[in-house]
Amino acid sequence: MNWWKNLKIWNYYCDYFQISIVKKKDLEPTFDPKDSRKLNGDKPVTYIFGYHPHGIAALGSFGLSNNGCGFNLEFPGIPMSLLTLTNNFQLPFYREYLLFSGLSSVSRKNILKLLDNYTSVCLVPGGAKESLAINFSGNKINLVLKNRKGFVRLAVANAEKGRRTALVPIFSFGENELYKVVKAKEGSFLKNLQLWLKNNIGFTIPIFFGRGIWNPDFGLMPYREKITLCFGKPIEIDLTDFKDATNETIVDHFHDLYVKELMQVFDDNKVKYGYEDKQIHFVD
Repeated sequence: MNWWKNLKIWNYYCDYFQISIVKKKDLEPTFDPKDSRKLNGDKPVTYIFGYHPHGIAALGSFGLSNNGCGFNLEFPGIPMSLLTLTNNFQLPFYREYLLFSGLSSVSRKNILKLLDNYTSVCLVPGGAKESLAINFSGNKINLVLKNRKGFVRLAVANAEKGRRTALVPIFSFGENELYKVVKAKEGSFLKNLQLWLKNNIGFTIPIFFGRGIWNPDFGLMPYREKITLCFGKPIEIDLTDFKDATNETIVDHFHDLYVKELMQVFDDNKVKYGYEDKQIHFVD
């Protein structure tokens, strides 16, 4: 569906948020950049990209599902599918819209199938829980990552098949500033309702507001804040030194490497993008 991903509307979308990509290094292509049907060598690498923070709706990540902000130019030869909740594909018409846009289900079975087909994936590990943890008025960036290891397990599972797999963290400077969030008090009816929705339906509804179409003060449109997507270095899943290790030991090892690289990406860029007074806090 390249024609869909190349529509002019995605350029307007990315221009509204001024989405740009900053990469620490070039990534090895999965397919030959000159021939999209030919794999790049005998053992091509596929990637699992992790997007942080979730914000209200991870709007910056949607710029990666099309060619509006130039992912295809920055990382040629790497077909990638942005992942979203399986529930979203149960809605008629919205399902077709997501599929046209190259989005896919975040289920384990689907991810492994995509990786088997040499399609890289991008997911948001913090999920709906992270959208409730936004600390808009303070200097904390709350990330739900400490116990989110499922995406690392998928990378390890793919590597165990003999497939080269790498984890790449992305920190999105500006994502949390697209909306203002009303913080629900612990134990309140609103907080309990949000948690019930998250636990029973799979998503939740933070109370938030942005700007209006004709006024800058109040509405449901996101603020026009600049979003900069900073990509870290790839962490390839090399199982050579883990022949006698348990699966959890392997997963913990690469999860720790992933967290360290994410923190490095943040520290390397926070001054440049106005986050010098902010700190990342990992929450449950």
